[in-house]
Amino acid sequence: MALEKLKFVSKIKKAQDISIEQKVEKIKNDNNEIDEHVTDAKIKRLRYFNSLVIPVIISVIAASIFSCFFGFNVISGKSMQNTLHDGQVTFYKKFNLNKVEKGDIVIFKNTYYGDSEIIKRVIAVAGDTIEIDGTEVILNDEVLKESYVSKKNFKEESFTGKITVPEGYVYVLGDNRDNSADSRVCGVVAIDDLVGVLVKHY
Repeated sequence: MALEKLKFVSKIKKAQDISIEQKVEKIKNDNNEIDEHVTDAKIKRLRYFNSLVIPVIISVIAASIFSCFFGFNVISGKSMQNTLHDGQVTFYKKFNLNKVEKGDIVIFKNTYYGDSEIIKRVIAVAGDTIEIDGTEVILNDEVLKESYVSKKNFKEESFTGKITVPEGYVYVLGDNRDNSADSRVCGVVAIDDLVGVLVKHY
C-alpha cells in the first residue's frame, strides 16, 4: 500500500514537472515571438529612417554648405543689357571677393540702392585712374575698348573728372550706360559690400 502511494506521488510530481516545463517552454516561445515582433519593428523604423530621414538630413547639410559658397539672383531691370536681361537667373560665387578683376560682373549691396542686390560690371580696381569723357571710358589714361556696351550715347551726368579708385573699392558701370545708376551716381563700391561674382546666367 505504501509502495502504491509512493508511485502515485511520483506520478503527480512528474505531471507537475511536465506541466512546469510546458509553462516554461510556452513562456520562452511567447518571449521569442515578442522579441521577433520587437526586432521587426526596429528594422522597419531603421529602414524608414534610412530611406527618408537620412536623405533629408544630407540634403539640408548639402544645401547649407552650398549656400555658404554660392547663390542665385534674378535680374531686375535693363541696366546690364545686352549682356544680361530682365528676368534672367544668375548663378554667382561668394568666395575670393577680394580678388575681383576688371571685367568681372559683381552683385553687391549699397546704401544708395536700399536693401536691393545690384549687379554691375567692374571697370576699375584699387589704384586705377578712371575718367568718362563723352562716350569714352578712359582707364589709366587709355580709352577702354568695351564690346559689351549696348549703347555709346552717354547721358550728360556720364561726364566725370578723373578719379583714382581707393584701396578696398571698385568702380562699376552697367553695360547699358544710358539706363544704369552705377558708380557715376553712387560712387565707388566697397569690396566689403560685394555679395558675389557672376559665374553663369540663364
